[in-house]
Amino acid sequence: MATDNEKAAEIVADRRELSAEKLRQEAVKQGLEVAKKATLKIVLRWINFGAAATIVGLFITMLFMNLQLFFGNLVNAPLIKEAKLSKWEVAFIIVLDALFAAGLAFSFITAYMLYHPWEIGKALTEWAVESGLCKFLSIKCPT
Repeated sequence: MATDNEKAAEIVADRRELSAEKLRQEAVKQGLEVAKKATLKIVLRWINFGAAATIVGLFITMLFMNLQLFFGNLVNAPLIKEAKLSKWEVAFIIVLDALFAAGLAFSFITAYMLYHPWEIGKALTEWAVESGLCKFLSIKCPT
């Protein structure tokens, strides 16, 4: 028959084995979480870089990177928190957004000029007369 000391020693050994097993399981869970976060980061980066190969892909890339910038870097959303953009990517998306805004403004101005050519011509003629450009270029302007 086992004595009380032997029973106590078995119980302590069982508890140590259980706590060691729990620690192993916890380490595996943490490892899986780290792996999921790293995988998400890699997947989002590949979506960004892969989609940028076409014109439509550039818009998709801008959308994804702006979402990452807003939700990952600024709001710290839990899903995108680990996929924050690095400093060079933030600089890149800011420059890309500025270029996109300039291109959009240029497109609107061009479209307006194409749909209202007489108004633009009249405005340019008035500007040339008022600014003295006609005299400077020695051309005859309507008065």
